[in-house]
Amino acid sequence: MIPMMDSTATDLYKIEKEEFIHNIRIKICNLLKKSRIRGLGPDDIDKLISISGIVIRTSEIKPQIKMAVFMCTIYNKKEQSILNMEKIIEPILCNICHSKCLFELMHNMSSFDALKYIKI
Repeated sequence: MIPMMDSTATDLYKIEKEEFIHNIRIKICNLLKKSRIRGLGPDDIDKLISISGIVIRTSEIKPQIKMAVFMCTIYNKKEQSILNMEKIIEPILCNICHSKCLFELMHNMSSFDALKYIKI
């Protein structure tokens, strides 16, 4: 979201002031709620949060998904897929438009297991 905010702010400045500017960078500060890194969970996905602390090392950690919601990119119909044998199967064919379209995973509508995390 922040790169899109940077781009939008730069475009609006160019339109409003009618002059060239290289790039505007958005910095978000003073959020009402601060979280601890160990207090983060699946409910924090797709949310803007504030964390205080010092970064010592990083790694990509993804929560274990229990139920995924996919949306047809043509018809915008939502399909659910439940974890089966450690796999989530993405729908291949839309039941409404009957096209073999791509489905987009809707993170904010899916449910995740707060206790299981997959380290990649």
